[in-house]
Amino acid sequence: MIAVELHSHTTVSDGFQTPMEIVRLAARKGLSAIAVTDHDTFRGASLAKRAAKLLGGVFVIPSAEVRSLLGDVLVLCSNDVGDDFPRAVEELREWAVERGCITIAAHPGYSRYHGIPLNAVSRMARLFDAIEVWNAYTPPHFNLLAMKLADDLGHTPVSGSDAHVPSMVGVAPTLVEVDSDNAEGVVEAIARARTRPTIGFPGVRAIIENIGWSIYRVID
Repeated sequence: MIAVELHSHTTVSDGFQTPMEIVRLAARKGLSAIAVTDHDTFRGASLAKRAAKLLGGVFVIPSAEVRSLLGDVLVLCSNDVGDDFPRAVEELREWAVERGCITIAAHPGYSRYHGIPLNAVSRMARLFDAIEVWNAYTPPHFNLLAMKLADDLGHTPVSGSDAHVPSMVGVAPTLVEVDSDNAEGVVEAIARARTRPTIGFPGVRAIIENIGWSIYRVID
């Protein structure tokens, strides 16, 4: 089992840390791999992947958090892909499968963060390889509902820190049983339901960083 951060952001979208900095943070916190899931682009992951080759310590999974017509979907890939993804969930799923990628329902049910409604995830469960049952940014109530949904559906559960600031990286990684320590190994393991989510909460430092970063983004 390796610890993998499946949900994180950099300066390429709305995160505080640069792609290089997030690779350093992931290594420092003992993670084996990180999915840099910047909003609607794989560019952050691509830059982080280059940084990881220079810095070592972790490997980067090509990924993005795509704003579909119904809500946010994490797309994790074995190899680099472009940003030509469709917005309809059904078409996004087809696009992902054609490129050797998997899809994960991000923070489902939490509309403030554009999570896909729980009833829609239930109805369209076949379109997702996994459900994010614990998101460290999401109020626990919604995470518990996501856990119950995944359990009722018998669907693969994963967790993510949704890290926008340094202290959040690695707060709620997913433990993944891989056959090979690379992006393809993680993607394949999640597709085969070889995961164990963890539960983590923002600490005081993370809360302060989040508040400061939110204020900065508003006034900048």
